[in-house]
Amino acid sequence: FWVFEVVAPVGLMLLALFEEPATVEGLPVWAKVVIELVLTLAIFLLFAVRARWLGAKKVFRQKRIMVNTIILVALFIDSLVELAQGKHHTRFLRCLRPVLLFHTYYASGLRRIVRDIFLSLRPIIDILILVFFFLTIFSLFAYFLFSEIGDDTYFRSFRSSFVQMFVLLTTSNHPDVMMVEYDHHPFAPLFFNFFLLIGQDRKSGS
Repeated sequence: FWVFEVVAPVGLMLLALFEEPATVEGLPVWAKVVIELVLTLAIFLLFAVRARWLGAKKVFRQKRIMVNTIILVALFIDSLVELAQGKHHTRFLRCLRPVLLFHTYYASGLRRIVRDIFLSLRPIIDILILVFFFLTIFSLFAYFLFSEIGDDTYFRSFRSSFVQMFVLLTTSNHPDVMMVEYDHHPFAPLFFNFFLLIGQDRKSGS
C-alpha cells in the first residue's frame, strides 16, 4: 500500500518528461491524458482505502489530506479539459504534482523539516522587515544629502541609493562608495560611520 502510494505520484511527475515543452514529439495527447487520469484515479483510490481503513472523519480532519484532495480534483479537471480540446495547452497545475509525493508515508521526515522551516520563518521575516526599513530610511537620507553633488556620486536616484546602501551594509563597496561624498559634504563621515555602526551591530546581534 505504502509503496504504491509513492509509485503513483512519481509516475505523475515522470509524465512531464513526455509533455511539452520537455518534448515536442512523443506520446499523443490522448495517451498522456489517459495515463494521467489513471494515476490520478489510483491516488483517489488510495485515499478511499485509507478513509475506509481509518475512518472518513479521522482522515479528512487532516489538513494535508484535504489539500491533496483539492489538488487531485484540480488535476483531474485539468486533464479532462486537455482531453476535450485534443491538444496541449499551458498547464500551470502540473507544478502541484510533487505535493502529492510530499504527503506520502515515506516523506514524513521531510514534512517535519518543512514544518520546522515554516515555524522559523516568522522571526526571519521580522528581521528582514526591520533591515528593509533601516535601509529605506538611510537610502532616503543619502539621496537627499548627496544627490546634488554631481554625476560622480552613487546616489543620483533613490533606487541607486538603496542598492548602494544595501551593498555597503555588507561592506563590499567600502570605502569607494563614500569617497566622493567625503570630499563634498561635511556630514558624510558622520552619516556613513553611523550607518555602518548601527548596521554591523544589528548584523552581529541577529
